Amino acid sequence: MNHNPMVDWPHQSLVNGFPSLQTGRIVLFERSSNVNEWLLLSFAANELQDGRTVYWIDGGTRFDPGRFVPLIRAGRIETEECMQRMYVCRGFTAHQLSEQIHSVCNDLEMKNIQQENDTRLLVISDMPMMYGDGQIRIEEGCSMLRRALLLLQRIAVEQSCLVLLSHRSSRQHPFSGVLRHQLYSVVDERFVCTHERKSGVMKATWCKGWKSIKWNPNETMQMRLDAFDQHQSESTGILDVPLETWCSSHPKAERIAEIERNAIGT
Repeated sequence: MNHNPMVDWPHQSLVNGFPSLQTGRIVLFERSSNVNEWLLLSFAANELQDGRTVYWIDGGTRFDPGRFVPLIRAGRIETEECMQRMYVCRGFTAHQLSEQIHSVCNDLEMKNIQQENDTRLLVISDMPMMYGDGQIRIEEGCSMLRRALLLLQRIAVEQSCLVLLSHRSSRQHPFSGVLRHQLYSVVDERFVCTHERKSGVMKATWCKGWKSIKWNPNETMQMRLDAFDQHQSESTGILDVPLETWCSSHPKAERIAEIERNAIGT
């Protein structure tokens, strides 16, 4: 299946300030976990809204459906229908993560052979830190990271996919300079992200172009929700159908469902 190679940013300020991301490339977002998560979730939500399949490998055990659902609902599409096109797996160790990357890449190749591949986005959150785990030697972690990156690089080009990686670097999560060099040598684009907690403003700095853009994600959400108002309940201002319990095993998602059910008196 032929895809549009240009992938738009999820906020107008980013669209105006940065060039569009392209399939066939690996892009890394690093530093602020809040900004990284918002960007990855928003890119994925846009792809699902356009009817495409998204693969997400959760390397940092931080994927939260409860934070993903509002982004989908703001796009005026059915949550259940969207999540059926979302494939999520989680790696608890570097070896598990490597196996999952191989499995997803094989799946994409098979779908392409069968001409059923509608995917142009592969997300791997907190991938680098998994290979910096203290339980494996730096040499082994570096070798595993390089093999995984080279596989992703090949799949991105051959299957016309955009691969998005995130890495939360901080004093609490130190990262070996050897691993960092290995990572930077393969990725095509790199963005350093920061977050102003009081104002909610986010900032991304494009390392290749040395250009920074600030934006407030709450403004985009409010604008989309305002446009969605005509589809909501006149008496309550919320969706007539409460959140489905597909994500009820997650405590945060269940809390959202409980709030909505109480609000409509069910």
